[in-house]
Amino acid sequence: MSFAFDVVDTVRKEEPELFDDALRQEVTDMLREAVEADLLAGDRDDTPPGRDDDRWSGTLALRHRDGHTVSVWVLAHRRPAADDTPAAWLAVTPLESGPEPEDDPLVRAALTQSPCATMIFDDRLLLRGVNDAMAKLLGLPPDRLRGLRVTDLSDRPQNAELERQMRRVLTTGRRHDMQTRLRAVGESRAHAWNARIAPLTDADGRVCGVCVSAHDFTEQHRARER
Repeated sequence: MSFAFDVVDTVRKEEPELFDDALRQEVTDMLREAVEADLLAGDRDDTPPGRDDDRWSGTLALRHRDGHTVSVWVLAHRRPAADDTPAAWLAVTPLESGPEPEDDPLVRAALTQSPCATMIFDDRLLLRGVNDAMAKLLGLPPDRLRGLRVTDLSDRPQNAELERQMRRVLTTGRRHDMQTRLRAVGESRAHAWNARIAPLTDADGRVCGVCVSAHDFTEQHRARER
């Protein structure tokens, strides 16, 4: 799906250190408006989301301030109507900054030490990397997720709670377990999950990120309910 849309994109791609939270929100708002205007219409090259779809991802052609177009991968998910607010699409795009996964000690350490579905977040709670097992659960390619928040991945209340608990681990430096029920992409039923949130530290012992590993304990949960 492609269309022209004014957005200052060189900051994100060429000067990532200038891409602060305020500008990130500005670009997110622009993308949201673009998605609301164009995403539902679709075109012959892309499949628009169905009436019951909660999420869409694809590449949009945005117009740079100097006139040329820049392709930006966008993740959009539907926000249901609440109170007097109509249903809408929330669109986000990952940041392209920081070390690549193969050169990132934070990602390398976490993926090496975790045998299960794993996500790694930095001290701003921005996603630095996922392993293949987690990417499969999310149903999204790993290289498209860097720089997103966990609340960018879904509007479900569980994501907001997970972010709150991650911030708590960052502050306290202590591990925390969070249990919830979620339906993974491609699954027809919700599973019982235990999310283990652990602090990641640098050589000086300073907490510099968090690692989240997901454990499916549906069978144990069912056994306890019998």
